[in-house]
Amino acid sequence: MKKKSDRYINPLSGEFIDVDENQRIIIITNEQDKFLKKKKELELNLKILNDELGGFIFILFKYCDNLLLDHKELSQEDIVRLFYLATFANKEFYFIRNNKFMKRSNINNILQISRTNFDIFFNKMINLKIFIQNTNDKHIKINSNFFTSGKISDEIKKYYNYTRLYVKTIRYLFENVDKNKHRYLGRYFKLIPFIHRQKNILCWNPESKIDDMSMMHISDIQGILNFDGRTVRKFIKELLSIRLMNGESIIGLFRTEIDESESYIIINPKVFYGGNFDLPEGMNSILKWFY
Repeated sequence: MKKKSDRYINPLSGEFIDVDENQRIIIITNEQDKFLKKKKELELNLKILNDELGGFIFILFKYCDNLLLDHKELSQEDIVRLFYLATFANKEFYFIRNNKFMKRSNINNILQISRTNFDIFFNKMINLKIFIQNTNDKHIKINSNFFTSGKISDEIKKYYNYTRLYVKTIRYLFENVDKNKHRYLGRYFKLIPFIHRQKNILCWNPESKIDDMSMMHISDIQGILNFDGRTVRKFIKELLSIRLMNGESIIGLFRTEIDESESYIIINPKVFYGGNFDLPEGMNSILKWFY
């Protein structure tokens, strides 16, 4: 028996559309259509960046807190090593390399630090429960209270903020920046809780709407990182000298005042980004500072 169908007319083309009883027509307004198209474009742009940079892992934190505030015993170099290793975590948070589980000796090999320094670092991670080692197979995982992947759960959203660490970028920085400069990277990483989710500018209210953003000056980060004026200038100079694989800087500066300390700081979203580029110029609103 032929299924019952209704006939509708497309007002734009004039053609008839037959719809049977198992189908339905959804009417979308012009505003809804614009919204859906924009959402699709934003998702596509973000996917392009994610694919270009080898995917990402989320780091969890709280806005306007010093990163890893509860673990002051972590050195700047510890933080850089931790971020690097986080990029090797799989969906179950185990450290994987070349499709094989990493054990303690494997981690030591990729960090390329002395045995003594590695033992201090690794034991610290275990004692702080940032790393968890299985007693049976010796496989090691990273605590999902610090890093996670996949869809962000409502539970995480309730207690934490989060941003993406891009795999290729973090690995490139660890492997190509001189080890003597890793302390600068560690302090750079600690600025994550002050990065505006959409604009990627350091500010006092990172969750605010763009028009309400209260941007930080270079002089403001002295207090956050416990620097004096001379030290913060050296810090910024060192960050400007650090380049990504495509030659871009990891930070950009802009200012409207003569005083250099009144400059504002924008973070390259190819290192960290927690937004979706819902900006007037899309991705280019941020990336234009690094061309």
